[in-house]
Amino acid sequence: QKERDFLKDQKILFVHKKGNQIKKEDMINLFKCYMNTIDKKWSRAYLNINFFVGLIKTSALENMLLISAHKNGKLLGSSIHFIGDDTLYGRYWGCLEDIPYLHFELCYYQAIEYAIKNKLTKIEAGAQGEHKISRGYNPILTFSNHWFNNSTLKEPIRDYLQKENKKTIDAAKYLEKYSPFSINTD
Repeated sequence: QKERDFLKDQKILFVHKKGNQIKKEDMINLFKCYMNTIDKKWSRAYLNINFFVGLIKTSALENMLLISAHKNGKLLGSSIHFIGDDTLYGRYWGCLEDIPYLHFELCYYQAIEYAIKNKLTKIEAGAQGEHKISRGYNPILTFSNHWFNNSTLKEPIRDYLQKENKKTIDAAKYLEKYSPFSINTD
């Protein structure tokens, strides 16, 4: 509550847009937020502007939820989520200004409120992030399939993924000890 109150005290407002309410300008803004955050974290941008803008031209649009943060009419950050039958899937986010707790509000708290209000039973907050445990998210293994059309890289990538898979499973088991909830495995 302290985190949420901080943002409220800063007079930061949150706007939800769903489906065809989301326009090209919104996706361009999301891309700017994404790129700014990627640059700050010295990460690699594997998505480009065409990906973000292209989403609104697909059937995925009807199941998209865009949450944006504003102060005095100025965009501060955005997150994009996808609505399933009973689950809200969080995927990408970014900010234009470094504001404490903004990430958690855009990616978790606003998503939780939306899911409750719309009777969704689960929220999948996306891959990675030990920081999610303190927000009530337990480590859950997910699956991903990829195909590489390169015979030279195919085997080294397969070898890497097999090693990475074991590390991921070990890390998830270790992190289960820090869950804020008791897990009954009976």
